[in-house]
Amino acid sequence: MKRVLTPLAPLLLIAALSPHARPAAGQGVADRAAEESAVYAAAIAKLFAGNKVAFDTQDPVELLVIKERAAKDFTRRHEDVWDRKFFDESPEALSDFREQNREPGTINKSLRLPIKHLLLGEADFELAMRDGWEGFFKRHPKSGGWVALSRVGFNREMTQALVYFEHGCGGLCGSGIYLLLEKGEAGWKVAKVLRAWIS
Repeated sequence: MKRVLTPLAPLLLIAALSPHARPAAGQGVADRAAEESAVYAAAIAKLFAGNKVAFDTQDPVELLVIKERAAKDFTRRHEDVWDRKFFDESPEALSDFREQNREPGTINKSLRLPIKHLLLGEADFELAMRDGWEGFFKRHPKSGGWVALSRVGFNREMTQALVYFEHGCGGLCGSGIYLLLEKGEAGWKVAKVLRAWIS
């Protein structure tokens, strides 16, 4: 047995050191998680610049309440309001977006956002909404309501990203938007915004 394996050892070492060797297990997942977190941070910075909700109520936001459960993929549901040019800018990101949001997911707990935030699990969210919106705002004053984020879709080079953002602030107060982001030397920036719905 040793005679067979010994000659292979140098070859395995060379393969491991080769620049074309496969990345270590989980490396791609870690990279994706880091990029996804950076996309969320860029989207939040755009929408909540100056600690103000950049749409709907314009109420001051001191604590951003984020649902831990990822928002659903609404691309098919909102096809009637689509601007095809918006999504055609990055078909790869759209395809990956749909794949990532095929099954219910959760948002990474290690979010680094430019605003104070609280990630609510399903049980905590149900408790917060138990007494309706009045009860929610008693538990989370100056939150501006809750927000939900989809998983992020990327193009192959991870230079474009698509994310869906949902905001709830009352029975007839809320909206949903898609954000297309691009990555440059300074990091991720929102390139375009498409409103899907508003109430």
